[in-house]
Amino acid sequence: MSEKLSEYTFDEIEIGLTKQFDVNITESTIDDFARTSGDYNPLHMDEKAAQARNFTNRVCHGMFLASLFSRLVGMYIPGKYGLYFSQTLNF
Repeated sequence: MSEKLSEYTFDEIEIGLTKQFDVNITESTIDDFARTSGDYNPLHMDEKAAQARNFTNRVCHGMFLASLFSRLVGMYIPGKYGLYFSQTLNF
C-alpha cells in the first residue's frame, strides 16, 4: 500500500473536508471488474456495441465507480476509524 491511511476521528471531520485521488481506468480495469462481478454486458465489453448506443468507447461499470466510495471512507475520510454502512445510488 503506497497511500497513507488517514486517522480522522468523528470530531475532526468538518463540513468542507475534501480528499482527491486519481484512478486510472483502463481496458484491463474494466476486464478485471467484469471477471469479478460476472457482468459481461456488451456495453462494458464490446467497443462496437457501445458505439452503436452512442458511447465513444466501452462503458465503465457503474458499480466499479461506486466501489471507490469504499476507498474514500476506508482510506481517507475518516480512514482507519471508518466503517461503511450504506449507500444509495441512482444510475
